[in-house]
Amino acid sequence: MTEKNIKKYFDNISNSYDDNRYSDTADQWHAYFFSERLNIARTFIKNKKGIILDIGSGPRFLLQEDINKENKVIVSDISLNMIKLALSQANSQTAINMLGGIELDTHLLPIKSMSIDIVVCLGVVTYLRSPDSAIVEMGRILKKDGTLILSLTNSVSPDTIIRKLFKKIIKIIKPVFPKKLIGNRVLFQDFKVQSFTEKSIAAICSSCDLVVEDIRYFNYTFFPFNIIFKKLSLKLAAFLKHSSNKSHFVRRLASDMVVLARKR
Repeated sequence: MTEKNIKKYFDNISNSYDDNRYSDTADQWHAYFFSERLNIARTFIKNKKGIILDIGSGPRFLLQEDINKENKVIVSDISLNMIKLALSQANSQTAINMLGGIELDTHLLPIKSMSIDIVVCLGVVTYLRSPDSAIVEMGRILKKDGTLILSLTNSVSPDTIIRKLFKKIIKIIKPVFPKKLIGNRVLFQDFKVQSFTEKSIAAICSSCDLVVEDIRYFNYTFFPFNIIFKKLSLKLAAFLKHSSNKSHFVRRLASDMVVLARKR
């Protein structure tokens, strides 16, 4: 999928983005997935001070209730519609000290080196054409001892392996598949799924003077069962999450992770 088509895709879903993910009416699986990710990010950003760049902010800065009043926030997204929505929401909530919004290409950030204290990037790197260079860019703009909060897809998860296989099948049958069934579902888009291991993300971070300080795994559901048997999948996910506290093997079954890294 070209950058132009990606922009178009996210522009088209901008108005319904929050409702489908974070509202009371959100689908059960989406509500589970996004709340799990957000809760980890909240833990990582607590008591952090300075200028925050939210890469892939969507229609609002989700961590607005978890930051200090002294923090200043820059929202950024590939979708101009998303940025406009995020800025309009911020203007109606005076608790956020919003510096502005940037429409960007994550691979080349229009920001001075060592000028940002905290970079938050949730749900973006998985779909980038060159994730390594994007992470290096994030490292470039961070100040010394700056913080990177980054969500990634776990390479060794069964869910990741199944989804990658499914996308290959979809690529073959998509031309004859009913468009009404495809809709705006991410799985049917031509995004290449980028995934990582603890070792690979540590190596990328090390190349740009970032040190990985913590990795938290989340989302213990597996495609396609999390679509077909949602309630059962969420019960299994809760059990696996509890078991993951005692087992590194179980922890690695999670399809996603949030990484906390520090600029040296």
